[in-house]
Amino acid sequence: MVGAKYSRAKSGPIAPLDAHIGTNSAEFNVGDVVDLTSGFLSVLGATTDRPFGICVKKVTMASDNQTVAKVTVPFIPLDNDSEFEMDFDAEAALANQGQFFQFNTGGTGAQTIDLASASDTVGQVVLVKLDPRGEGSLLRGLFRVALPEMAFEPET
Repeated sequence: MVGAKYSRAKSGPIAPLDAHIGTNSAEFNVGDVVDLTSGFLSVLGATTDRPFGICVKKVTMASDNQTVAKVTVPFIPLDNDSEFEMDFDAEAALANQGQFFQFNTGGTGAQTIDLASASDTVGQVVLVKLDPRGEGSLLRGLFRVALPEMAFEPET
C-alpha cells in the first residue's frame, strides 16, 4: 500500500470531504497526505509540515492554478481523532506502538512513514497499532496525527 488510507474518526462519523485550491504545477494522487501552505494545498513534503488531510482524487494542477484555473483538490480532513493506515519504509516492531514518526518525503504517490525517525517525544504521527488488519504485516500501521495543521499551539 502506498500513501494513506483513511480509517475512521474515533469520536464520530467519517469526516465529510473538503477541498482547497491546489498549489501551482502540483500533482496529487489518491492517498497522498496533503498540507496547507500559504493558503494552498500541496503534497506533504517536509518533516516540518503538518498533515492536513488525505487526497481522494488524482488531480494535476496547471502552472497558474493559484491565480487562474483555481482547481480544487478534494480531501478528507485529518484532526486529533482521525486514524489512517500507512506503510513504513522498513519493518517495525510491536515496541514501536505509541512512538512518534515522520513522513518520508517521497513525493506524490510514494509517501511512507520513516521508521528510522522513531521517537518517544516528537514526530508528525503516532503509531496507534502495528498490523491493524491482523495480516502479519510489520510494514503497515494505524496512525494518528500528532499535531494536525489546525491544532491549537499554546504560546511559550
